[in-house]
Amino acid sequence: MKATILFAVFLFLSPLIYAQDAGALEIRHYFSDGDTLVLSDGGHIRSTPSRNGKSIDELPVGKTLYINGEVEYGGIGEYVIRTLQAGYYPVRYEKDGQWKSGYVWGGLIAQAYSYDKSGNGYIFGKRSFDGDTDVLTVAVIRIDGMTKKIHEQLFSYPFGYQSSYESKVLSNMGLSQLEQIFRVGFLGEACGIYTTYHYYGWNGKQFIELPPKKSVGDAGVYYYSENMLFPTEHKIGKDLIIIESTSSAIDYVGYAEIKGEAFEKEEITKETKVYLWDGKSARLLEPIEVEY
Repeated sequence: MKATILFAVFLFLSPLIYAQDAGALEIRHYFSDGDTLVLSDGGHIRSTPSRNGKSIDELPVGKTLYINGEVEYGGIGEYVIRTLQAGYYPVRYEKDGQWKSGYVWGGLIAQAYSYDKSGNGYIFGKRSFDGDTDVLTVAVIRIDGMTKKIHEQLFSYPFGYQSSYESKVLSNMGLSQLEQIFRVGFLGEACGIYTTYHYYGWNGKQFIELPPKKSVGDAGVYYYSENMLFPTEHKIGKDLIIIESTSSAIDYVGYAEIKGEAFEKEEITKETKVYLWDGKSARLLEPIEVEY
């Protein structure tokens, strides 16, 4: 299914780093037109780029915002709220048939979002960060296109220094009792930093986390990558999820010390994991031979 974002275009983020405020995590944005709020309890639009600015509106999750002009990636100022540090961004938005403007705190803006062909919205954003355990808590949100009902779940992951995010809504990919799958990519885009794709299956009532896939590499030294295949892709069995992994390490071996020459020796390792989906969770099976 074609990837897109809710009412607009993709929004990407720069690398998250520890903020100067101890224990907080800094958020910086690369903006495109059409960014949506992610907090389900609404987002304050303020008259000035400050937490002390007058609240002139409180917008619901999924409301479309447009960025006014050029703005630095870190926004204006630095404010820590709920262990996330971000600046304020000048925005415009439509309400009651009129265009309004103000400033929104960067921590209220979604990192990635998509919608399906029925108009159901899927949104991903950060909620909090635990500096003691280096755990990032994120929100995965679904907005029903017909009823506008909002469903939100929280998931926690070790902080991975990923630099940007993307999302896509998939079909159920052949997994029983699922309606759709919301895929969110945590993109490393740098040597030694994992790119991880998280999959959240929607069963009509809640999200169920599926096995993730990941990849990482360092040019000329090593790489590790995983390829995930769902039943509609491998066609070898119902409710089976297959993850193929390939790892490679480069070893520089000297073969003529007198001439000072050397050659590269690449060691490649492949592995296949198979998960069985029972409608509620995916269970890793014992190693088996898979042909397809």
